Amino acid sequence: MFDKKLADEWNPLLQDLYEKLKYFYKYDELNILALMFARMKPQTRIPLHQDRGPRFSQSHRIHVPIKTQKGVHFFLGGDDLFLQEGVIYEINNLLMHGVYNASNEARVHLIMDVLHKNSSLSVHDIPRER
Repeated sequence: MFDKKLADEWNPLLQDLYEKLKYFYKYDELNILALMFARMKPQTRIPLHQDRGPRFSQSHRIHVPIKTQKGVHFFLGGDDLFLQEGVIYEINNLLMHGVYNASNEARVHLIMDVLHKNSSLSVHDIPRER
């Protein structure tokens, strides 16, 4: 899931985000498990679900909307949220969550999983998704 080549290419652009996350969480460094750009086609859904397992219970799931618009609904724990472009969100993906893009345009989010500071896991303990 973590693409080192992609991370290296985007590193200069992501440095500000990394610094903000380190400051917010009071971390000396970030241990990034996953870094991806997620594009959601218009008029599509991600059904309500809960993520499970140590990867999700021992990491922060970060969303940064890159491109979004009215009509994109992020459902989290019974709430219908609108995530604004350029804002950094931590999503508790252990709660029921899903997305409906009712708009006519694609939605794009930068998504990261950052290990908790005191996690007993390391990046090497987490099986890669297929």
